[in-house]
Amino acid sequence: MAAMPALLTATFLAYAPGINGPFLLDDHLNIDRLETQTLNWSTLRPMILTGDRVGGLSRALSRLTLALTLHGSGSHPPMFKYQNLMLHLANGLLIVWFAALVFSATGSRLESVTRVYLPALGIAAIWLLHPLQVSTVLYAVQRMVILSAFFLCSRSVCTWRGD
Repeated sequence: MAAMPALLTATFLAYAPGINGPFLLDDHLNIDRLETQTLNWSTLRPMILTGDRVGGLSRALSRLTLALTLHGSGSHPPMFKYQNLMLHLANGLLIVWFAALVFSATGSRLESVTRVYLPALGIAAIWLLHPLQVSTVLYAVQRMVILSAFFLCSRSVCTWRGD
């Protein structure tokens, strides 16, 4: 399974030039709203539970992770983008896992490397390296999309395993 570290490394290298770029589009607008001097319930509650809503939801978890990043590293774009990239790589691992579970359930395990893991790696490679993912990974406030994918992939693995 040396192919998985190679795929993760290739993905990291593909996105690395964009990590040091500036905030883009509405990144500043949304991140500046999260500025807080202290992290306690009275300062986090309004930022997490109120504000802009999409479909009735306040994006609480993504706001919390962005607020923690802002508090820990300041308004420094590379840290936000680096964390998005790490979450994207984690999603790639979850996709390989889920695809391998699906492929392994379809027959014998005699040819597991070629029948299970190579197709699973191919699916993950498409996900990790597809150009459509660039804006999701390198726009800081798109963390909500990456987290959504993370929880969807995690739930898919748990459902398929019966957990």
